[in-house]
Amino acid sequence: KMATQNQKTAQDKSIKKTSTKKVKTNFGRYIAKIQKKADSKIHISVKAIQTIDGMVTQLVNSISEIIGELHRKNKKNTLSVEDVKAALKLKCDDGELSKHCIMEGSKAVMKFQKK
Repeated sequence: KMATQNQKTAQDKSIKKTSTKKVKTNFGRYIAKIQKKADSKIHISVKAIQTIDGMVTQLVNSISEIIGELHRKNKKNTLSVEDVKAALKLKCDDGELSKHCIMEGSKAVMKFQKK
């Protein structure tokens, strides 16, 4: 009897642990801050933050895969700004979005190098 009771309580504890697991977001804090700057009167829901976070995470992962492929093809040991620009051009096509991404990325790199 004792063994079956211990097994049942162990099963109950494992069920409780899986049901209380929180969904982690990588960029959720930053998404909320950007939204606050855009319009402080409107709030964004947690579900919307999770959705946007998933989209941003997927975009970052796909860009990093492209960067990895370019890195392997070039056979260099270091990653340069030009490699990242090339990956953005491949991911976003050569349109207006690509130009905007590269311009904003260049501004961020210049800001980082000033520090």
